[in-house]
Formats: sequence, structure tokens, C-alpha cells
Amino acid sequence: MLVHAPTGRIADSSSDLEALSDLQITAQAIGFAAHTVRGGTDHGLYAYDRARGTWSGYAVQGALAEVSVQKIFMEEETVSIHVQLGDRERVYRLDAARGRWTEKP
Repeated sequence: MLVHAPTGRIADSSSDLEALSDLQITAQAIGFAAHTVRGGTDHGLYAYDRARGTWSGYAVQGALAEVSVQKIFMEEETVSIHVQLGDRERVYRLDAARGRWTEKP
């Protein structure tokens, strides 16, 4: 799956993507919920709203928008992601109902 972040358009082929942007976004992890699909990429976390048919980018802790998301775990209204920061992996948890991220030790 390749996504052009500013427009939320899914590119079906590399030629479509080249027309959209110079940046290639590659999916590395995916998680499903009733109304949302979350995709972890080499350039951050994105959510697909099934009702609207659009993608949105996430900022984790207000700053980690371009990190490599390695894993996604979803339960009800909670999302946990594993991100690679340099040589260290960190885990963040989103409470979607409260709209807050916390770093797990």
C-alpha cells in the first residue's frame, strides 16, 4: 500500500505515486478496528476512516510524525505502536477516547 500523505490518496502503482509525490511511503504494520484502519509506515502512523474514505497522519506525543512504525496492536479504543528511534525501539499507547499518547516503559 502506498499513500500520498497530504491528499490521503492511495496509489495503486509506483507510477501513480510518482505523480503524487517524491516521497514513497511503505506500509510496515497494519491494525483494524470497526471504523478505522491504522497503517504504520516508514514515515509515521496513518489512519484510514472507512466512512469518509480518507487517510490522516498522526503525531505521537506531538512530535513523532516521521518515525518508522514497526508494529501496531489494537484493542477496542486503544492503539499501541512500536517505533524505531535511532537504535532504540519505543512503545506508545493511544487512548482514542481521551486522545492521549503515553510512552510505555
